[in-house]
Amino acid sequence: MKKTLARTLLALALVTLAAPPAGGADLADEVEYLRREVYHLRRDIAELKSLLRQTLIGQGVRVPPATERRTATVPVDGAPALGRPDAPLTLVEFASYQCVICKQHHDTVFPKLKQEYIDSGKVRYVFRDLPLKNEPRAAAAANAAHCAGAQGKYWEMHRALFEKQSDLSAEGLAARAKALGLDTGKFAACLSADTFAALVQRGPADAQGAGFRGTPSFVLGPTADGDRITGVRVIGAQSFAAFKQVIEHQLEEIGGK
Repeated sequence: MKKTLARTLLALALVTLAAPPAGGADLADEVEYLRREVYHLRRDIAELKSLLRQTLIGQGVRVPPATERRTATVPVDGAPALGRPDAPLTLVEFASYQCVICKQHHDTVFPKLKQEYIDSGKVRYVFRDLPLKNEPRAAAAANAAHCAGAQGKYWEMHRALFEKQSDLSAEGLAARAKALGLDTGKFAACLSADTFAALVQRGPADAQGAGFRGTPSFVLGPTADGDRITGVRVIGAQSFAAFKQVIEHQLEEIGGK
């Protein structure tokens, strides 16, 4: 299984690097092309790693938690949160509304995390925006979520953005605001003024400080009284079984089970 995965990753890398940009593109175009290809390669690798973990766990193989030994400290002040404020653990996610893997996580894994850990009071969940440079609509979508939050509908907009990720146009955002029953005039004014731009743009800097380079990325640690969470890093989209293993291990360590 591991040898097959390694061969697949190598093939992906060779195909990616061997395909030149069409036409006589200048150096800047070539750099941009390669940057996009590297992004897609990282996404494919994350998907393959997640598939391998799920396969091994499904076969009864005991797989180490999907974390690194390195810990990270990330700010959570001003960020939207779900669950009990005094839950034993806090899970901080850095993600983008334009990230395909993030949508996959929110469609398949997040509902299970919410049911078993967030709704039960064991985990507080915090969402941090991480719009990437090659995602032209990600920052606007994040701003839209916060503008909806100003009218008490952050999580409804959050869900709506992931549900129809293919349409993050200005018209698509406005349509969602109307469907959610928001004051569309206030919503449009909030978007136009980039009211939450500073909050959204804090995400990339804080993610970089934690050593994250892609989405989704997570920090899981004990809930603190202050505005920062220190915990283990979980890199990339993982199966629910992998998250469960990490969460249960952390709960046992702090005696919060």
